[in-house]
Amino acid sequence: MAATVGAQDGSPLEQSLTGHWASTDRQFVEFRADKTFRMYPKCGREADEWKQRGTPFLPATWEVADGNHLKLTVALQEQSRTIDSTVVLAGDELRLTDGQGRTTVNRRYVGAWPPVCPTNPSR
Repeated sequence: MAATVGAQDGSPLEQSLTGHWASTDRQFVEFRADKTFRMYPKCGREADEWKQRGTPFLPATWEVADGNHLKLTVALQEQSRTIDSTVVLAGDELRLTDGQGRTTVNRRYVGAWPPVCPTNPSR
């Protein structure tokens, strides 16, 4: 049974978030202990475009607030945007639900890091 996990600084939730995750659509994310975050696009055209721009990942910072809310702050081109999600952890499954009710399902990722796209991915 999934449970919403409460958290404060250094909480079990923060410790559980730290590491590598892959969404069901093969987008990869990394929560670092220093509260930095990296999102790598799924392989294919999008990953190729990001690499051509010299940005292989989307950088952000993260924090847990109000018990089970994840706040990601993305700063690109002198603009900052905060994304709030509700966090539910169930074993090695991480569910993030945004303010519009969209849920992203992630699972622990074990493999090459940073993720490496095959040379000829199916697009």
